[in-house]
Amino acid sequence: MIQQQEAALAKQVGLGHPATSADAFQDVEADLTEGIGADHASFTASANRGDRALGGLAAGMVTASLLMAAGCAWGLTRRIAEYR
Repeated sequence: MIQQQEAALAKQVGLGHPATSADAFQDVEADLTEGIGADHASFTASANRGDRALGGLAAGMVTASLLMAAGCAWGLTRRIAEYR
C-alpha cells in the first residue's frame, strides 16, 4: 500500500522533486553536509590567517615581560637602598 502511494506521489510531483520524505531528507542532509564542510574550510582558513598575523605577539610579550621584571627589580633595589 505504501509503495502504491509513493508511486502515485512520484507521478504528481514530477521530475526533479523528491518523491518521498526519505528522498527529501537525503537531499537536505546532503545540502547540510556540504554547507558544514564549506563553513569548516572557511573557519580553518580564517584561523590560520589570524595565527600567522599574531605570530610575533608571543615573542613580543616575552620581551615586554622581561623588561618589566627588570624594571621592577631595579626600582625595588633603589628603594631598598634608601633604607640602609
